[in-house]
Amino acid sequence: MKQIHICLDVVPFPCESHTATNLVNFMNESLERWGLLEKLNVVIRNNARNIVSAMEVGKFTNIPCFAHTLQLVVKDGCLDNECISLLTATCRRIVGYFNHSVKSYKLLKLSQETLGLPKYSIIQDEPTRWNGTFYMLNRLIEQKDAILLVTPRFPSATRQNKELSNGEWDSVVPLVAALKVFEEVTLTASSSKVTTSEVIPIINAVNMSTDRIKDYGNFKESLCQSLHRRYGDCENEPICFCNNTRSQI
Repeated sequence: MKQIHICLDVVPFPCESHTATNLVNFMNESLERWGLLEKLNVVIRNNARNIVSAMEVGKFTNIPCFAHTLQLVVKDGCLDNECISLLTATCRRIVGYFNHSVKSYKLLKLSQETLGLPKYSIIQDEPTRWNGTFYMLNRLIEQKDAILLVTPRFPSATRQNKELSNGEWDSVVPLVAALKVFEEVTLTASSSKVTTSEVIPIINAVNMSTDRIKDYGNFKESLCQSLHRRYGDCENEPICFCNNTRSQI
């Protein structure tokens, strides 16, 4: 089967209010204009409430965007966890200090050279994008020894709220491992060649991967619960296993 990508419409939405009814009317008009209203197989949508409502009002066969839903799994199942939020906030302050202090930045580079570590800058995340948090934490783990070598040279006042205990450093490792699973899956799901037939094996692979991850602050339990809530019934979803509905996700 050959996949074909065609953009049918890039036009302004004519209504001020993005209600479900207005969205359905707009979609139907576009589909009718192209003669596709009776040929529509499945709609891939985001998780916004008005979009979900529009699918119900229009009685469209639909499934949520796989990659977008994975983002929600990570957010509500992991990063919204109180322990994780406090941990990442401390990591953010550490990164912020190195990025805003020329002296500490130079000391970090010197420590990297002394320890034979890659001379990479540590990464400031964007809290609204979970993969940025993954890259930040992953870099901190990579540069942990250099950071620990530099931190004692900070003034006492500066060090306040900008240090991780040994236990917290240890807890970052399983968190990074969990986020790495979702980063790799998201990259796979974002491929232009991935179809709905791959949802079930991908979710099963994620479940097996999370089973092997150590827990911290019950984030693993929350993550699994969120994954189950959103994809626990995917093996009973006809769109995911019917050979004739291999839509993109």
